[in-house]
Amino acid sequence: MKKLENCRGVYICSHCSEWFNLSEMKQIEGINYCVNCVKRLEDIFKYKDFISEIKIVINEIPPSNNKFQGTGNRYAYQNIKKYWAELIFCEVIKQKIPRKKIKKSVVILKHFFKTKATRDPDNYSGKFVMDGLVNAGVIEDDSFNNVKLEIEGYCDKENPRIEIIIKIKEVK
Repeated sequence: MKKLENCRGVYICSHCSEWFNLSEMKQIEGINYCVNCVKRLEDIFKYKDFISEIKIVINEIPPSNNKFQGTGNRYAYQNIKKYWAELIFCEVIKQKIPRKKIKKSVVILKHFFKTKATRDPDNYSGKFVMDGLVNAGVIEDDSFNNVKLEIEGYCDKENPRIEIIIKIKEVK
């Protein structure tokens, strides 16, 4: 279990990020949880039919694939990919989304652009978002075998964003 430095006998729950004594912690698949979160997570996945979808909203839109094609700037691409992985991870923690890997799902990416300009869906393939969901431990794998991906585009001049909707089909 991860122990806080300079804090004797105090541990952090990986789900709610609260501090607890060792007696209040449980380790599941190498991840530290407090007893409250363990109970809540067990209830969620015991009755997973009741939780059929997760929604994550990020008040930004990932860049178009065209931004990187033919530029040869691998570092810019890697930096953006890392940035989006961190954005998604932070939102998963903030919303207290269970980091139990979802095995099969339908992921719907709803892009809300600032303008009504014509955009090709294949330029917004979801690469940054899907890799972020895998890195955050929300979905197990973003391959065709596990994920059906749907991409939609809308206009919202006041609030451009991406809404990530994960419809759970099977939990690991």
